[in-house]
Amino acid sequence: MLQFMTIGILYNISPRTKYLAPGLDLSADSDIEATVRAVKAVFEKDNQVILIQISDHTYDWLRRKKPDVLFNICEGFGGDNRGEIYVAALLEQAGIPFTGSDFFTLALCMDKERTKEILSFNGVPTPKFQVFVTAGDPLDGRLRFPLIVKPAREDASLGIGPDSVVYDENALRKKAGSIIETFGQPAMAEEYVDGRELNISVIGNGEGAEVLPVSEIIFDIPPDRPKIVDYDAKWVKDSPMYTGTSGVCPAGLEESLLRKVGDTALKAYRVMGVRDYGRVDIRLKGDVPYVIEVNPNPGKYVDTGFIRSARAAGYSFEEICRKILNLTLERSGLPALSAGTAASAAAPAEEHTVGTDRVFAVRAGGEH
Repeated sequence: MLQFMTIGILYNISPRTKYLAPGLDLSADSDIEATVRAVKAVFEKDNQVILIQISDHTYDWLRRKKPDVLFNICEGFGGDNRGEIYVAALLEQAGIPFTGSDFFTLALCMDKERTKEILSFNGVPTPKFQVFVTAGDPLDGRLRFPLIVKPAREDASLGIGPDSVVYDENALRKKAGSIIETFGQPAMAEEYVDGRELNISVIGNGEGAEVLPVSEIIFDIPPDRPKIVDYDAKWVKDSPMYTGTSGVCPAGLEESLLRKVGDTALKAYRVMGVRDYGRVDIRLKGDVPYVIEVNPNPGKYVDTGFIRSARAAGYSFEEICRKILNLTLERSGLPALSAGTAASAAAPAEEHTVGTDRVFAVRAGGEH
Protein backbone atom coordinates (compact mmCIF):
# COMPACT_ATOMS: atom_id res chain seq x y z
CA MET A 1 0.00 0.00 0.00
CA LEU A 2 1.32 3.46 -0.93
CA GLN A 3 2.33 5.72 1.96
CA PHE A 4 1.43 9.34 1.23
CA MET A 5 3.46 12.19 2.69
CA THR A 6 2.04 15.64 3.35
CA ILE A 7 4.40 18.17 1.77
CA GLY A 8 3.92 21.89 2.29
CA ILE A 9 5.29 24.30 -0.31
CA LEU A 10 5.97 27.56 1.51
CA TYR A 11 6.30 30.72 -0.58
CA ASN A 12 5.89 34.48 -0.53
CA ILE A 13 5.09 37.16 -3.05
CA SER A 14 8.21 39.25 -3.57
CA PRO A 15 8.58 42.47 -1.54
CA ARG A 16 11.23 43.92 -3.86
CA THR A 17 8.98 46.56 -5.42
CA LYS A 18 9.18 48.73 -2.27
CA TYR A 19 12.47 50.25 -3.52
CA LEU A 20 11.40 50.88 -7.11
CA ALA A 21 9.43 53.42 -9.06
CA PRO A 22 5.92 52.17 -9.90
CA GLY A 23 5.30 50.61 -13.30
CA LEU A 24 8.54 48.70 -13.75
CA ASP A 25 8.18 45.24 -15.26
CA LEU A 26 9.57 42.89 -12.63
CA SER A 27 10.13 39.19 -13.11
CA ALA A 28 10.02 38.33 -9.40
CA ASP A 29 6.33 37.70 -8.72
CA SER A 30 5.58 35.79 -11.91
CA ASP A 31 8.71 33.67 -11.43
CA ILE A 32 7.72 32.78 -7.86
CA GLU A 33 4.24 31.76 -8.95
CA ALA A 34 5.62 29.68 -11.82
CA THR A 35 8.07 28.00 -9.45
CA VAL A 36 5.30 27.14 -6.99
CA ARG A 37 3.29 25.51 -9.78
CA ALA A 38 6.31 23.59 -11.04
CA VAL A 39 7.31 22.28 -7.58
CA LYS A 40 3.69 21.34 -6.85
CA ALA A 41 3.58 19.30 -10.07
CA VAL A 42 6.66 17.37 -8.95
CA PHE A 43 5.28 16.16 -5.64
CA GLU A 44 1.52 15.93 -6.18
CA LYS A 45 1.97 12.74 -8.22
CA ASP A 46 2.38 10.62 -5.11
CA ASN A 47 1.83 12.87 -2.08
CA GLN A 48 -0.58 15.35 -0.63
CA VAL A 49 0.66 18.86 -1.42
CA ILE A 50 -0.35 21.99 0.46
CA LEU A 51 0.55 25.41 -0.96
CA ILE A 52 1.19 27.87 1.85
CA GLN A 53 1.60 31.58 1.18
CA ILE A 54 3.34 33.02 4.23
CA SER A 55 1.25 35.26 6.51
CA ASP A 56 1.07 36.42 10.12
CA HIS A 57 -0.90 33.27 10.99
CA THR A 58 1.38 30.70 9.38
CA TYR A 59 3.05 29.61 12.62
CA ASP A 60 -0.20 28.73 14.39
CA TRP A 61 -1.51 27.00 11.28
CA LEU A 62 1.62 24.88 10.94
CA ARG A 63 1.52 23.87 14.60
CA ARG A 64 -2.06 22.65 14.14
CA LYS A 65 -1.71 20.94 10.75
CA LYS A 66 1.85 19.58 11.12
CA PRO A 67 2.77 18.70 7.51
CA ASP A 68 5.52 16.08 7.32
CA VAL A 69 8.02 18.37 5.59
CA LEU A 70 8.16 21.82 4.00
CA PHE A 71 9.70 22.72 0.66
CA ASN A 72 10.77 26.25 1.49
CA ILE A 73 10.94 28.73 -1.38
CA CYS A 74 10.15 31.75 0.80
CA GLU A 75 12.45 34.68 -0.01
CA GLY A 76 11.03 37.33 2.28
CA PHE A 77 8.14 38.32 4.51
CA GLY A 78 6.27 41.50 5.33
CA GLY A 79 8.00 43.63 2.70
CA ASP A 80 11.44 42.81 4.12
CA ASN A 81 13.91 40.54 2.33
CA ARG A 82 15.39 39.73 5.73
CA GLY A 83 12.06 38.06 6.41
CA GLU A 84 13.58 34.96 4.80
CA ILE A 85 15.59 34.62 8.01
CA TYR A 86 12.56 35.11 10.25
CA VAL A 87 10.61 32.47 8.31
CA ALA A 88 13.36 29.88 8.85
CA ALA A 89 13.38 30.66 12.59
CA LEU A 90 9.59 30.28 12.65
CA LEU A 91 9.82 26.89 10.96
CA GLU A 92 12.42 25.70 13.44
CA GLN A 93 10.17 26.75 16.30
CA ALA A 94 7.25 24.92 14.69
CA GLY A 95 9.38 21.76 14.68
CA ILE A 96 8.74 20.88 11.03
CA PRO A 97 11.65 19.81 8.77
CA PHE A 98 12.22 22.22 5.90
CA THR A 99 14.49 22.33 2.89
CA GLY A 100 17.56 24.53 2.79
CA SER A 101 19.62 26.32 5.38
CA ASP A 102 18.64 27.20 8.92
CA PHE A 103 17.99 30.71 10.19
CA PHE A 104 21.54 31.17 11.53
CA THR A 105 23.21 30.47 8.18
CA LEU A 106 20.67 32.63 6.33
CA ALA A 107 21.33 35.51 8.71
CA LEU A 108 25.09 35.05 8.52
CA CYS A 109 25.19 34.99 4.72
CA MET A 110 22.98 38.08 4.46
CA ASP A 111 25.49 39.98 6.60
CA LYS A 112 28.13 40.61 3.96
CA GLU A 113 30.69 41.93 6.46
CA ARG A 114 30.55 38.81 8.67
CA THR A 115 30.55 36.52 5.64
CA LYS A 116 33.73 38.07 4.28
CA GLU A 117 35.40 37.95 7.70
CA ILE A 118 34.63 34.22 8.00
CA LEU A 119 35.80 33.53 4.45
CA SER A 120 39.04 35.45 4.97
CA PHE A 121 39.74 33.73 8.30
CA ASN A 122 39.36 30.35 6.58
CA GLY A 123 41.64 31.25 3.68
CA VAL A 124 38.92 31.68 1.06
CA PRO A 125 39.84 34.52 -1.36
CA THR A 126 37.41 37.46 -1.22
CA PRO A 127 37.95 41.11 -2.23
CA LYS A 128 39.17 43.62 0.37
CA PHE A 129 36.34 45.70 1.79
CA GLN A 130 35.22 48.40 4.19
CA VAL A 131 31.83 48.99 5.84
CA PHE A 132 30.54 52.56 6.08
CA VAL A 133 28.16 53.32 8.94
CA THR A 134 28.10 56.96 7.79
CA ALA A 135 29.15 58.41 4.48
CA GLY A 136 31.82 60.42 6.30
CA ASP A 137 33.67 57.46 7.83
CA PRO A 138 37.46 57.62 7.22
CA LEU A 139 38.47 55.72 4.10
CA ASP A 140 40.73 52.70 4.58
CA GLY A 141 43.88 53.61 2.68
CA ARG A 142 44.52 49.97 1.77
CA LEU A 143 41.52 49.87 -0.56
CA ARG A 144 42.18 50.36 -4.25
CA PHE A 145 39.69 51.89 -6.70
CA PRO A 146 37.49 50.99 -8.47
CA LEU A 147 35.18 49.83 -5.70
CA ILE A 148 31.67 48.43 -5.81
CA VAL A 149 29.29 49.80 -3.17
CA LYS A 150 26.23 47.87 -1.99
CA PRO A 151 23.96 47.50 1.05
CA ALA A 152 25.74 45.47 3.73
CA ARG A 153 22.71 43.35 4.64
CA GLU A 154 20.60 42.76 1.56
CA ASP A 155 20.45 40.19 -1.21
CA ALA A 156 18.98 39.85 -4.71
CA SER A 157 21.11 42.81 -5.92
CA LEU A 158 18.98 45.31 -4.01
CA GLY A 159 20.63 48.73 -4.10
CA ILE A 160 23.04 47.77 -6.90
CA GLY A 161 22.84 49.82 -10.09
CA PRO A 162 24.91 51.61 -12.74
CA ASP A 163 26.38 53.99 -10.14
CA SER A 164 27.53 51.19 -7.82
CA VAL A 165 31.03 50.89 -9.30
CA VAL A 166 32.90 54.01 -8.21
CA TYR A 167 36.28 55.34 -9.27
CA ASP A 168 36.99 58.06 -6.71
CA GLU A 169 36.26 58.99 -3.13
CA ASN A 170 33.53 61.54 -3.91
CA ALA A 171 31.49 58.99 -5.86
CA LEU A 172 32.09 56.42 -3.11
CA ARG A 173 30.73 58.70 -0.39
CA LYS A 174 27.76 59.76 -2.50
CA LYS A 175 26.73 56.15 -3.16
CA ALA A 176 27.38 55.06 0.43
CA GLY A 177 25.22 57.92 1.72
CA SER A 178 22.41 57.02 -0.66
CA ILE A 179 22.43 53.38 0.49
CA ILE A 180 22.51 54.30 4.18
CA GLU A 181 19.56 56.68 3.73
CA THR A 182 17.48 54.40 1.49
CA PHE A 183 18.00 51.08 3.22
CA GLY A 184 18.62 52.18 6.80
CA GLN A 185 21.75 50.05 7.08
CA PRO A 186 25.51 50.37 6.52
CA ALA A 187 27.02 50.36 3.04
CA MET A 188 29.82 48.01 2.09
CA ALA A 189 32.52 48.97 -0.39
CA GLU A 190 34.71 46.20 -1.78
CA GLU A 191 37.38 46.20 -4.42
CA TYR A 192 35.81 45.62 -7.81
CA VAL A 193 37.21 42.52 -9.48
CA ASP A 194 37.19 42.99 -13.25
CA GLY A 195 36.93 39.33 -14.18
CA ARG A 196 34.61 36.54 -15.24
CA GLU A 197 31.34 36.17 -13.30
CA LEU A 198 30.76 32.55 -12.27
CA ASN A 199 27.89 30.89 -10.40
CA ILE A 200 28.88 27.65 -8.68
CA SER A 201 25.97 25.57 -7.45
CA VAL A 202 26.47 22.99 -4.73
CA ILE A 203 24.10 20.27 -3.55
CA GLY A 204 24.41 17.96 -0.56
CA ASN A 205 25.58 18.00 3.04
CA GLY A 206 28.92 17.43 4.72
CA GLU A 207 31.37 15.26 2.84
CA GLY A 208 28.59 14.29 0.43
CA ALA A 209 28.24 17.81 -0.99
CA GLU A 210 28.97 17.99 -4.72
CA VAL A 211 29.72 20.83 -7.10
CA LEU A 212 27.45 21.04 -10.13
CA PRO A 213 28.72 22.26 -13.53
CA VAL A 214 29.87 25.89 -13.37
CA SER A 215 27.64 28.54 -14.94
CA GLU A 216 29.01 31.80 -16.33
CA ILE A 217 27.28 35.14 -16.89
CA ILE A 218 28.06 36.54 -20.34
CA PHE A 219 27.85 40.34 -20.50
CA ASP A 220 26.49 41.89 -23.70
CA ILE A 221 25.52 45.26 -22.27
CA PRO A 222 25.84 48.96 -23.14
CA PRO A 223 29.46 50.14 -22.88
CA ASP A 224 28.56 52.75 -20.26
CA ARG A 225 27.30 50.09 -17.81
CA PRO A 226 29.70 48.24 -15.50
CA LYS A 227 29.91 44.46 -15.91
CA ILE A 228 27.94 43.56 -12.81
CA VAL A 229 24.71 41.68 -12.17
CA ASP A 230 22.78 44.64 -10.80
CA TYR A 231 19.11 44.95 -9.86
CA ASP A 232 17.97 45.54 -13.44
CA ALA A 233 19.89 42.48 -14.63
CA LYS A 234 18.05 40.28 -12.14
CA TRP A 235 14.54 41.68 -12.07
CA VAL A 236 13.62 44.29 -14.72
CA LYS A 237 12.67 42.34 -17.82
CA ASP A 238 12.60 45.24 -20.27
CA SER A 239 16.03 46.57 -19.35
CA PRO A 240 19.18 46.13 -21.48
CA MET A 241 20.89 44.67 -18.41
CA TYR A 242 18.28 41.90 -18.09
CA THR A 243 18.54 40.93 -21.75
CA GLY A 244 22.31 41.43 -21.87
CA THR A 245 23.34 39.14 -19.00
CA SER A 246 22.74 35.60 -20.14
CA GLY A 247 23.95 32.47 -18.40
CA VAL A 248 25.99 29.77 -20.11
CA CYS A 249 26.57 26.35 -18.57
CA PRO A 250 28.98 24.69 -18.49
CA ALA A 251 31.43 27.56 -18.46
CA GLY A 252 34.39 27.33 -20.83
CA LEU A 253 37.15 26.84 -18.28
CA GLU A 254 40.16 24.57 -18.49
CA GLU A 255 40.16 21.57 -16.14
CA SER A 256 42.66 22.97 -13.63
CA LEU A 257 40.65 26.18 -13.22
CA LEU A 258 37.41 24.23 -12.89
CA ARG A 259 38.90 22.23 -10.03
CA LYS A 260 40.20 25.37 -8.32
CA VAL A 261 36.89 27.20 -8.68
CA GLY A 262 34.94 24.17 -7.49
CA ASP A 263 37.18 23.59 -4.47
CA THR A 264 36.92 27.26 -3.49
CA ALA A 265 33.12 27.22 -3.77
CA LEU A 266 32.84 23.99 -1.80
CA LYS A 267 35.00 25.39 1.00
CA ALA A 268 32.93 28.57 1.16
CA TYR A 269 29.71 26.50 1.22
CA ARG A 270 30.96 24.43 4.13
CA VAL A 271 32.52 27.13 6.29
CA MET A 272 29.32 29.19 6.06
CA GLY A 273 27.24 26.22 7.18
CA VAL A 274 25.04 25.97 4.07
CA ARG A 275 22.94 22.82 3.96
CA ASP A 276 21.05 20.87 1.27
CA TYR A 277 21.84 23.23 -1.61
CA GLY A 278 23.30 26.64 -2.35
CA ARG A 279 25.15 28.83 -4.82
CA VAL A 280 28.51 30.57 -4.51
CA ASP A 281 29.14 33.59 -6.75
CA ILE A 282 32.74 34.06 -7.82
CA ARG A 283 34.70 36.59 -9.84
CA LEU A 284 37.59 34.88 -11.57
CA LYS A 285 40.58 37.13 -12.30
CA GLY A 286 43.50 35.30 -13.82
CA ASP A 287 43.64 32.08 -11.85
CA VAL A 288 42.31 33.51 -8.58
CA PRO A 289 38.63 32.79 -7.74
CA TYR A 290 37.33 35.59 -5.49
CA VAL A 291 34.14 34.71 -3.60
CA ILE A 292 31.67 37.59 -3.88
CA GLU A 293 28.56 36.06 -2.30
CA VAL A 294 27.43 32.84 -0.63
CA ASN A 295 23.75 32.22 -1.36
CA PRO A 296 21.91 29.66 0.75
CA ASN A 297 18.46 28.79 -0.64
CA PRO A 298 19.07 30.32 -4.10
CA GLY A 299 16.09 30.79 -6.40
CA LYS A 300 14.82 27.72 -8.22
CA TYR A 301 13.14 29.54 -11.08
CA VAL A 302 13.48 27.70 -14.35
CA ASP A 303 16.18 30.02 -15.72
CA THR A 304 18.33 30.54 -12.63
CA GLY A 305 21.98 29.61 -12.37
CA PHE A 306 21.20 26.82 -9.89
CA ILE A 307 18.67 25.08 -12.15
CA ARG A 308 20.86 25.67 -15.20
CA SER A 309 23.75 23.90 -13.46
CA ALA A 310 21.54 21.07 -12.24
CA ARG A 311 20.33 20.42 -15.76
CA ALA A 312 23.89 20.47 -17.07
CA ALA A 313 24.64 17.78 -14.46
CA GLY A 314 21.85 15.62 -15.91
CA TYR A 315 19.09 16.39 -13.41
CA SER A 316 15.60 17.22 -14.60
CA PHE A 317 13.65 19.83 -12.62
CA GLU A 318 11.70 17.02 -10.97
CA GLU A 319 14.86 15.10 -10.07
CA ILE A 320 16.57 18.09 -8.49
CA CYS A 321 13.48 18.97 -6.42
CA ARG A 322 13.21 15.38 -5.19
CA LYS A 323 16.92 15.29 -4.39
CA ILE A 324 16.67 18.48 -2.32
CA LEU A 325 13.68 17.13 -0.42
CA ASN A 326 15.36 13.77 0.17
CA LEU A 327 18.45 15.51 1.56
CA THR A 328 16.16 17.26 4.03
CA LEU A 329 14.39 14.02 4.95
CA GLU A 330 17.71 12.20 5.38
CA ARG A 331 19.22 14.74 7.81
CA SER A 332 15.87 14.80 9.67
CA GLY A 333 15.86 11.02 10.13
CA LEU A 334 12.83 10.48 7.88
CA PRO A 335 12.45 7.96 5.04
CA ALA A 336 13.23 9.19 1.54
CA LEU A 337 10.59 9.73 -1.11
CA SER A 338 10.27 7.04 -3.71
CA ALA A 339 10.24 7.88 -7.41
CA GLY A 340 7.04 9.53 -8.66
CA THR A 341 4.02 7.40 -9.44
CA ALA A 342 0.97 8.05 -11.56
CA ALA A 343 -1.00 11.14 -10.57
CA SER A 344 -4.19 9.10 -10.34
CA ALA A 345 -2.74 7.29 -7.31
CA ALA A 346 -2.04 10.46 -5.38
CA ALA A 347 -3.93 12.06 -2.54
CA PRO A 348 -5.79 15.32 -3.31
CA ALA A 349 -3.67 18.45 -3.45
CA GLU A 350 -4.66 21.47 -1.40
CA GLU A 351 -3.87 25.15 -1.62
CA HIS A 352 -3.99 27.37 1.43
CA THR A 353 -3.35 31.05 1.78
CA VAL A 354 -2.94 30.89 5.51
CA GLY A 355 -4.47 33.70 7.53
CA THR A 356 -7.11 34.79 5.01
CA ASP A 357 -10.57 33.58 4.03
CA ARG A 358 -9.15 32.14 0.81
CA VAL A 359 -8.81 28.46 1.70
CA PHE A 360 -9.79 25.90 -0.88
CA ALA A 361 -8.81 22.51 -2.25
CA VAL A 362 -8.36 21.07 -5.72
CA ARG A 363 -7.72 17.61 -7.05
CA ALA A 364 -4.17 16.90 -8.15
CA GLY A 365 -3.72 18.35 -11.60
CA GLY A 366 -6.99 20.30 -11.42
CA GLU A 367 -7.67 23.93 -12.18
CA HIS A 368 -6.97 26.52 -9.46
